[in-house]
Amino acid sequence: MKRTFYAMIFIMLLILGALARSQAMALSSPTEKVPQLVQALQEEGARVQKWSLYSRNKMTVQSPQDFTNTAKSLQKTFPFFNWSGLKTTNGRMEISAVNKLPNFHGEEHIILFSYPLKDTWVTYIIYELIGSSWGQKEWAQFSPKLNHRLDVLFQEKGKIFACAQGFYSDKIDIVVSKKANEILSRFHAKVIEKVEEKTFESVSAYTNHWKDSIQTNGRKMNLQVGLRSVDQGTTVTIGTPIITIEY
Repeated sequence: MKRTFYAMIFIMLLILGALARSQAMALSSPTEKVPQLVQALQEEGARVQKWSLYSRNKMTVQSPQDFTNTAKSLQKTFPFFNWSGLKTTNGRMEISAVNKLPNFHGEEHIILFSYPLKDTWVTYIIYELIGSSWGQKEWAQFSPKLNHRLDVLFQEKGKIFACAQGFYSDKIDIVVSKKANEILSRFHAKVIEKVEEKTFESVSAYTNHWKDSIQTNGRKMNLQVGLRSVDQGTTVTIGTPIITIEY
């Protein structure tokens, strides 16, 4: 009787622990998506080639002067970025900035653009971070700055798109469908849609690993995996909620 009781207690503790980990995962910072994707590629034996984080949000701008004031405010907030001059084409206004990140062999971009539509102005702000090398220590040092940038630019309203791309050399015999399934199982993901060919596979799936998602054909998805075999080997790309890197 005591053994049964203790066994039940042990099982309950395991379940509560799993739920706690799941909740912590769901509530984790969006900026943790990139290292999670990179880690998945590394643990699957791929050589990481590039990764990115992207966010976009709509803004309220009433006039060209309002756009100019918003642009000046951004320049004051991020003076360490290299800002371009205001560009105007067919009524469309745009200002952009770039900041080099040597530690990641990459850079970050801020883009603000607006265009007239009937009696209003449609305005968006975009942030993109891209890199071609990875270091966990460097990411840990940079992520507080990244969180601050996203808070200032989007006030937690921008959806975060994260991607990572890796490569398997031709010395490794990769069956794309098998490798796709291995990556999906790593995230405990359920397949929503799939496009499968002999040397290419693209899978859209849903996982509880992240709380955010988008809709596709009336179903939620928040994970995409794409694999393509080429002459030199196989490229693998993972993205949440969708892939934003060309593959």
